[in-house]
Amino acid sequence: MSFFFPFGDDDDFGFSGFPGAKPKPKKEVENEKYYKILGVEKTASQADIKKAYRKLVMKKHPDKGGDVKEFQEIQLAYDTLSNEDKRKVYDEYGEEGIKEGMNGEEPTSIFDILNGRGRGGKVKRKTKSVLQMLEVSLEEIYAGKEKYFEISRYRICKQCKGNGSKDPNANTKCPDCGGRGVKTVIQKMGNTILQTQQGCGKCRGEGYVIKPEDQCPSCKGFKVKQESKMIKVELDKGAPDGKRYTFEGESDEQPDMEPGDVVIEIRIKKHKDFERTGADLTYTANISLLEALTGFQLLITHLDGRKVLINSKKGEIIKPGTIKTVKECGMPFFDHPTQFGNLYIKFNIIFPKSIKEEQKSALQDLFPKIVMEIKDIKSIKEKYFMSEYNEAETNKEATGGNKVEEEEEQNDGPRQVRCENQ
Repeated sequence: MSFFFPFGDDDDFGFSGFPGAKPKPKKEVENEKYYKILGVEKTASQADIKKAYRKLVMKKHPDKGGDVKEFQEIQLAYDTLSNEDKRKVYDEYGEEGIKEGMNGEEPTSIFDILNGRGRGGKVKRKTKSVLQMLEVSLEEIYAGKEKYFEISRYRICKQCKGNGSKDPNANTKCPDCGGRGVKTVIQKMGNTILQTQQGCGKCRGEGYVIKPEDQCPSCKGFKVKQESKMIKVELDKGAPDGKRYTFEGESDEQPDMEPGDVVIEIRIKKHKDFERTGADLTYTANISLLEALTGFQLLITHLDGRKVLINSKKGEIIKPGTIKTVKECGMPFFDHPTQFGNLYIKFNIIFPKSIKEEQKSALQDLFPKIVMEIKDIKSIKEKYFMSEYNEAETNKEATGGNKVEEEEEQNDGPRQVRCENQ
C-alpha cells in the first residue's frame, strides 16, 4: 500500500511513524542563557530564582548606577523563569519559543487528532483551590521577611497509592450501578414514561465500593489521608495589603485529578506609630508649645529598627495642623525595593494646662497684635464660661436629647430649661 501526499513529502508533516521514514533531526535549543544571567542552576527552585533576582536588583538597578540594557536582560530572564508556564516553554524551545509565544505544548500530530489526544484530548480536572489569610506586621513588609504558614490538606495515600484497597485486584465495582456511577430511573406521569439518570447513592457516583475487608488499613478506603505542611511565604518588600501568593498544587489531592492551589492572602496589622498609605508613611509627633515656637529635635525608631533624627529648620514655627515631609523615608516601592516613598509628620501640639498671672503679661508682650480687643464689653449682657467636653451631653439627634438628660428624667422627672450665664 502506498500513500500520496499532494502537498509535499510525508516528512513535511512529521509522519516519522511510516516504514522507511527518516525522523527529522531535533534542532539544538539554547536554553541556558537566562539561568546564567540570573546566576542560578537549571534545577533552581522559584525561591532561589527570586533570591538571585533580588540580589541583582540591589547591584545592577539603574538607580544604583547599573547599565540599563543589562538590567533589561535581567528583568526579561526573571519574568520568564519566575513564571512556570514560560519557564517550561523556555526549557523546551529556548528564547525563540518565548518570542514566538508558544504555550508549552508539543505540536499536535495528525495521529493525536485522529485518536482524540493532544489539544482535543481529555484534560484532568483540578481539586478546589484554597484561600488562606496570613496576618503580617508592617515591619515584616518593610523588610521583606520570610513567614511560615501551616496548611492542612488531603494527599493520596502512600500505602495504597490512591486505590483505597489493600488488594489492587479486588473487585470494587459497585453492584447497584455496575460501575457507571449513575442509575437509570423510570417514572410514569400519566400516559408518559420519563427515563432519567441520577447519581448512584451507594457509591456516591464514583462507580466503585470497597468492601470493609478489602479497605486499605492506612486510609480506611478513602484513598487520601490528611496531612499538615509548613509553607514558606517570602514577603515582597513593600507588598500591598491583600497581596496574594499562589502555591501551585499544594491543595487537596484526589485520584485522577490535579491538585488545586493554595493561595495565601496577606493582611497587614495596624501599627502603633505609623499609618501607611500606598508607599508613604505618616507619623504623628507630640511636641510642646515651646518646641513648636522655638524648634525641636525628633527621634523616630523606623520600621527596620534604625534611629532617625529629624530637626526643625531654624526660626521655623510649627502651627496646629502642619504636615511636614521627609522625602524617601517611607516604605520601599513594591517590585522596585530600591526606591522609597515619603514619611509625612503630623504634629500634635501640647499646650500647658494653666499659666500664672505674671506669665500672662510676658505672653501679651510676645503676642501684642494677636490678643483680640473687645470694645464696649460692659454693654454685653450675655456672658458664659466654658466647661469640659462630655460626649454624653451631645445631642446627636435633630430632635435633641442626650444621655445625661435621659438619666435625670428617669431619676427626678423633667428638668427645667435654663441657660446659665455669668
